[in-house]
Amino acid sequence: MWLASISLWDRRDKQIGTDKWTERQWRHAHKLADQALEDAGEPSRERRFRMRGTLCVHRAIRPDELGQIPSWWHAADAIDIAGGPIEVLSERGIAHVESAQPCHNHGRHVINPRRPDLYVPVDCGECPPCRARQAVRTRGPLLSSGHPLPT
Repeated sequence: MWLASISLWDRRDKQIGTDKWTERQWRHAHKLADQALEDAGEPSRERRFRMRGTLCVHRAIRPDELGQIPSWWHAADAIDIAGGPIEVLSERGIAHVESAQPCHNHGRHVINPRRPDLYVPVDCGECPPCRARQAVRTRGPLLSSGHPLPT
């Protein structure tokens, strides 16, 4: 799978949360993601979603691209998956899977106290998307960033 992750910044070099993006900014972010992925993968098979600070695109890899990945990559153990998005914007050409859907009651892990709007969602562990993610995890609960919860 290919990933494009787009964030937008204002003139003061401050990241703009996706909940504040205008329609024009959304169009620009989608265009940047398309340009970043350019000819990579299968554009007809992708999921677009938002996190608090980014637009993300997961795009399916093509068979010829898969053939270029070294054998050690395929032989390696899967370690984990990322957590859920804030909102799925679109899915096309791929199966709708519960594990890729937003948590129904996520918590918030604030990384920068000055920017509580750019929190990382923490799965509740109880709703159907969280249970689906737990079913494919090899270790304990994670933040959406893929880092273990602080203890």
